Amino acid sequence: MFTTTANAQNATSVVTSATASVKSKLSPQQVIDSYLNALGGKNKLEAVKTTITENTMSLQGMEIAMNTKKWGINSNLCSR
Repeated sequence: MFTTTANAQNATSVVTSATASVKSKLSPQQVIDSYLNALGGKNKLEAVKTTITENTMSLQGMEIAMNTKKWGINSNLCSR
């Protein structure tokens, strides 16, 4: 779907010894909880019953618009 040049692929595949991993002070659950709180809280998200997603993309010079509508959604949006 996406293309890059051979030089770009080779350049990104080289890993230097200076690259070091950093241990996060946050647990994965803390990250999820912070995200849910930023969206208004778990209770607010569980109350959502309808979602509408509108997307537009350009492909080979054509604009393609897509709409996805879901009614009667339960609390699966933020299940753990």
